[in-house]
Amino acid sequence: MGRLGGWSAVTSVAILAACSPSTPAPAPAAATVPPGWATVSTSTRGVQLTLPPWLIPFDTVNAIFANEQPPPGGSIAVQLRASGPTVDGPAPGQDVAGWLDSYLADPGSGVPVVTAITLPAGPAVRYERIDRAGTHDEWHILAYGITTPRGFAYLVIDGSPDGWRRRAADFEWIARLLRVP
Repeated sequence: MGRLGGWSAVTSVAILAACSPSTPAPAPAAATVPPGWATVSTSTRGVQLTLPPWLIPFDTVNAIFANEQPPPGGSIAVQLRASGPTVDGPAPGQDVAGWLDSYLADPGSGVPVVTAITLPAGPAVRYERIDRAGTHDEWHILAYGITTPRGFAYLVIDGSPDGWRRRAADFEWIARLLRVP
């Protein structure tokens, strides 16, 4: 995904200790697919997403990659990656928030807000942060690490502040509509 790099392990451990997930929120009500949204699956049928019409999938081989169509001469405002069940998840004994923190490492990482939730696909960790806040390189990241009956799945949505403001209402729907068939 865009703008990922290395990050200090000491800083990561300190932030994760301060932001460890709390008790999972109750399971959400069954999500209704909004009009105009379309369902896409990986070629392996590992993960299935229902996406709004503005988010265009461009690779569905082993993971789903999608992004907003950039304006002429502009850059991508919002992008997405979903995968699962995958061997790329947390190691035995590693918590999901720690894995997400490592996977999303960036030299300009902000402080994550980590919440344990329950999605229709299974118990999850919701991980959100703003990197390089207040700079021209500000970047918003929302990730979900989901424990499913078939294994670990994840969803990462990231984007620029402008893209985020325009599309934020759709992001929670996307997570609620994720399936691991």
